[in-house]
Amino acid sequence: MVKRAAQTKTKKPVNPWKWGFLGLVIVIVLAFIFLLTQFTGASSVKQPATTTSKSAASFNVSLNKKQLNAMSDYYLDRFQDKSDSQMNYKFHVKNDAVVTGQTKVLGITVHFGLSLTPKLLKNGNVQLKAKKTCGWSIKRSR
Repeated sequence: MVKRAAQTKTKKPVNPWKWGFLGLVIVIVLAFIFLLTQFTGASSVKQPATTTSKSAASFNVSLNKKQLNAMSDYYLDRFQDKSDSQMNYKFHVKNDAVVTGQTKVLGITVHFGLSLTPKLLKNGNVQLKAKKTCGWSIKRSR
């Protein structure tokens, strides 16, 4: 009987802090993997396929700089009135296209400007390439 008592091992008490820490590490790693897959994964938004019927009309539009500026002012004003964003910008064409505006970043109003060089593509579209920033300034809101 004495031999049997010597052979049985004494059970160590379970440390709940060790298992709690291990569980917390597993939850953090799984949350990190989940967030990583959500941010780097493919977009689930499917773009509808645009199909043009044979009877659809196709036409070209030709605008001078004055007409283009008036059209951009009209549509930007309508868009900015409907949106709840803190961003306000203007698009103006001279020799280059210039985008200027202001937005709020962390409660601070930031004024910005960007100069774009227009390039006519073979298919008749216009591509705008960023040339330089026209400067920016920060004004604190009080």
